[in-house]
Amino acid sequence: MSQSPSRSFLHGLQDMGTKMLFGTDTGTGKDTFYETEAVNIQGEKVSMKTFENNVLIVVNVASFWGLTNRNYTDLVRLHNRFGENLKILAFPCNQFGKQEPKSHEEILEFAKKFDNADEKFIFFAKSHVNGKETNEVFSYLKNAIPWQDGSKDVRWNFGKFLIDHEGTPWKRFGSKEAPSTMIEDVKMLITRKTGLPFPAEEVEVEGREGLGLEGKAEK
Repeated sequence: MSQSPSRSFLHGLQDMGTKMLFGTDTGTGKDTFYETEAVNIQGEKVSMKTFENNVLIVVNVASFWGLTNRNYTDLVRLHNRFGENLKILAFPCNQFGKQEPKSHEEILEFAKKFDNADEKFIFFAKSHVNGKETNEVFSYLKNAIPWQDGSKDVRWNFGKFLIDHEGTPWKRFGSKEAPSTMIEDVKMLITRKTGLPFPAEEVEVEGREGLGLEGKAEK
């Protein structure tokens, strides 16, 4: 489904504002996702090839957005549901409304309250996801999977990229799309990796309660 002209216009205005504030993302020059690198929250440089043969969700996280609780909660449930077949790479970012002002230590402490997300996710150092200082993981993914109107910038906190076990960017999910909407795509990619279908009783698109992924109201 194509985006409306008004939505494309708004995206264009947002992209202009991003360039004015943060400069232009000029790309990475890398040909594949596995060639990109990022610094983890412990300060160590990590190649994305480390995560080869895993289905991945790459997401920019923040502590103080209205949908933070829903996103963290659903992402943890996805992790718990799919186990070692799915890894979640979390990139704290303070570019959107300054909603991630915490230190690295505080970010991990905050994530701990979501069923120990600090241990279940792979956290990276706080960085930009738009503009000239964009970390190269997000720079690569934005170019690999642009929006339908051709724009590329991340729109807000908790933009999500789904990547298959061979490092191919598969699908992009917006900030307001709950992680629970990713279930069927994650299942399909894991099935492609393992060659094993999920049990029939677990293949239920709308019945998120049976998967332990029912939505919860924000507080």
